[in-house]
Formats: sequence, structure tokens, C-alpha cells
Amino acid sequence: MEWPAMTMSFTAKDKKCSRETSLEQKSSSDLCSSEPSTPSRRSNNDCVSRPNVVKLKLLAGPALAWTALTLLLNLVWESAHVPLYTISRDPEFARIAVAVLHCTAGDGLIALASYVIAGAVLRDANWTLSRPGAGAAITALLAVTFTIYSEWRNVYEIGAWAYLPDMPLVFGIGLTPLLQWVVIPPAATFLLRAMRSGWARANP
Repeated sequence: MEWPAMTMSFTAKDKKCSRETSLEQKSSSDLCSSEPSTPSRRSNNDCVSRPNVVKLKLLAGPALAWTALTLLLNLVWESAHVPLYTISRDPEFARIAVAVLHCTAGDGLIALASYVIAGAVLRDANWTLSRPGAGAAITALLAVTFTIYSEWRNVYEIGAWAYLPDMPLVFGIGLTPLLQWVVIPPAATFLLRAMRSGWARANP
């Protein structure tokens, strides 16, 4: 009379063991092994590293493309409004060129930081496509705010540069550096979208 009970007991144990073995195999395959890579485990490590690299490229690509466009636009702007600063009176052209390049490099850092912050606020690293208006507005606001601080500090506190009388002022701050960041973020966003649209049409 005990045989059926024993049979049922062994069957339940077999099912439990089978279930545990299946779960262990599934978890080990999902984790892709965190142990140091060996020739036999290289494919497992690839399943972790490759998606991370692809994700990083997808996040960094739009930011770098937008920043590169702003760099070009800022270089043009800095070259155009340098005659409104006293540095333009320097007899040595090399010093003027260095000042323009120095300011352009700083503009690039401002642009990149603004892009990243806008992406964090909008929770979308590719906001130039999904929410271009909101992203451009956020970057412009951030850049203008920093420019107000930077111009005031460098002109009136430490004397790093100075305006000529021809520079229009808004509460003591030069008008052209303010307009620079009102105009360039939306312009860079529009140009990037136009370039992507052209690329998509040329490569359907």
C-alpha cells in the first residue's frame, strides 16, 4: 500500500529538481557570466559589452553632432563681434586669433553642458528630434544665464576683457554675447534636423 505514495513522492521530487535546474540554467544564461573572459566565455561577455557600446554611441552621437554645429556657428559669431571688444585694438593679429579661439572653445563647453542638461530635463538624449523646441529653449536659457554671469565677472570684477563704446549694453552686459545664445541653439537644432532629413532622403 505504500508504493503509490512513494511513487508520488519521487515524482514530486523529480519535478522540483527539474524546475530548479531549469531556473539555474535560465539565470546563468541571462547574467551572461561576470567572470573574467576566456575563449569559451567570450560570446557571453560580448552580450553585455556590445549593447552598452551601442547605447553609448546612440547617446553621445546627437550631443556631439549638435555641439559641433554650435562650435562652427560660435566661431563665426565670435569673429564677427570681436570688433566690439578692446582686444580688437591689439596690434598683433595672433593675440586676437587666440582670444577668438579661446572664447569659441569655451562656447563649445557651454553648448555641450547645456545639451546634456536639456536631455536630463526632457529625459531624452535625442531631443533635437523628439522635442526640438523645448530642448532649444532650455539650452538657450541655460547658456544666456551663464553668459550674464561670465560677462559681468570678466568685465567688471577681474577685467579679463572689456567692451568698446560701440558695444550695445543691456543692464551693463554686452548685447551681442546675449544674442549669441538666443540665436545659436535654435539655429543649430534646425540645421541638425535639416541635415538628418537630407540624409534620410538620400539614403532611403
